[in-house]
Amino acid sequence: HELDTRFGAPGDFAQAYVVAHEVGHHVQTVTGVSSRVHDLRNRAGSERESNALSVRMELQADCYAGVWGHYADRRGLLERGDAEEGLNAAAAIGDDRLQRQSQGRVAPESFTHGSSEERQRWLQRGLDSGRPGRPRVGDLQHHHDELQGGDAGRDLRVAGDGDILGSRNGAR
Repeated sequence: HELDTRFGAPGDFAQAYVVAHEVGHHVQTVTGVSSRVHDLRNRAGSERESNALSVRMELQADCYAGVWGHYADRRGLLERGDAEEGLNAAAAIGDDRLQRQSQGRVAPESFTHGSSEERQRWLQRGLDSGRPGRPRVGDLQHHHDELQGGDAGRDLRVAGDGDILGSRNGAR
């Protein structure tokens, strides 16, 4: 109900997206991603760096939600317009939109869940592919560049397949 009334994102699939996103976090817990992100956030050199790691994990959970949607659609469980409901919900709960509504300004360095556009893009990626993905270096380069003050992508690597974690200087 709050998705509809507070965020203007009505529909059963909007609600299902949020639930599937949370299930994505459970998958991250079971696979060890959550604990690795927690450790990296504790070792982060700044709040900005810690927030960027959080964004990566949230975007992966959005992708997992899309993967669920992909297979629900293949089983004939989705109706016309369901994917749009989910994408609208992803946009409605993007950090940029929430900050603009609550503070009247946007501070990307404080994002912990990703922008509306990023959240939609990662949900759509899962819906389209049916495969869990990971925000790759190039997709999140702007976050990393802001954190490091320039062309820092050269020392950021992504770990194993399906893993979102990269770290400075190749450490995990």
